[in-house]
Amino acid sequence: KKVDFVIVNIHWGFEFIIQPSEAQILLGHKLIDNGVHIVLVHHPHVIQPIEKYKNGIIAYSLGNFIFDGINSRNFNNSMILLLDIDLENKYFDYTVTSLQINRDYTLEIDKNTSRVMQIVNKPIAVIPNSVYYQDVLRLRNKYRVSVIMHVASNFFKYTDKLMIIRWIIRRFILVMKNRNNERNNPSDVYLWKSGSL
Repeated sequence: KKVDFVIVNIHWGFEFIIQPSEAQILLGHKLIDNGVHIVLVHHPHVIQPIEKYKNGIIAYSLGNFIFDGINSRNFNNSMILLLDIDLENKYFDYTVTSLQINRDYTLEIDKNTSRVMQIVNKPIAVIPNSVYYQDVLRLRNKYRVSVIMHVASNFFKYTDKLMIIRWIIRRFILVMKNRNNERNNPSDVYLWKSGSL
C-alpha cells in the first residue's frame, strides 16, 4: 500500500554508549534510502545524535525516559522529540525538549538545554569497531557496578531480601562465567544465552 509518511521505531544499540555504531548508522541510512521518513530509536538509555540524512531524520537514541539503577549525567539526561509533520507540503522537522531525571526518578523539564543539544547536534562519525566495542565493554562494567551499588543502597527497602541476595549471586556467577568471552568478543555482550545482565 502507498502511505504518505513512514516512521520506524527500532530497539537497538548498546546501553550507555553516546554514539551509534557503524552498523546502526548504515542501517539508519538504508532505511531512509528505502522510503522511511523518520527513524526513532530506543534502548541505549542515553541520548545519541539526531541526524538529518537526505530527506529523513534519524534519532539514534531518544535517551532514558524513566529507568532507575544508575546515576550518571548522561543517563539522567533525556529528551522529548516533537515532530512537526506537514503532509500537504511534504515538510517535516523536529524540536527537542530537554529533560532531567532527578535522584528520586521524577522527570522535569531541564531549562539548561546545552548538555542535551550538544549530544543531539554532534556530527555523526563512524568509530572503528575495535574502539567502539572497547567503549561498550568499559561502560558495561561501569553499569554493572552502578546497578549493584543501587541494589545494595536500597537493600533494606526491599521486602524480599532473599530474592535480592539470589539475584546478586546469579548476576555475579553470570558475569564470571562469561568474562573471558566478553573480553575477547565485546560485541557479543548481549548474545549470552544463559541470562541477561
